[in-house]
Amino acid sequence: GCMDSRAPTEMIFDVGIGDLFSLRIAGNIAGQKVLGSLEFACQAKGSKVILVLGHTDCGAVTSACQLRLQQKQVSDVKEMPHIQYVLGPLMRSVESVYD
Repeated sequence: GCMDSRAPTEMIFDVGIGDLFSLRIAGNIAGQKVLGSLEFACQAKGSKVILVLGHTDCGAVTSACQLRLQQKQVSDVKEMPHIQYVLGPLMRSVESVYD
């Protein structure tokens, strides 16, 4: 799920702490570390279901869309040098809509 605290997985699924393997990252980006964590949860710990939980008004998705509308690149966001790892994949998705 997204890292936004408005979507707390334990509350949404009415379970307790420790009942879920929960990965949270802005914009639900499935990079190498997320994929490796999912493999671990399934293979080493026996998880049977993977659910991608999105929510409305995601700030990361909105930021990617705004950059596209302003005809800017992720590299233009100088104040956040690591945001490329989140917005980069989102920008590729946004661009695919405009192609």
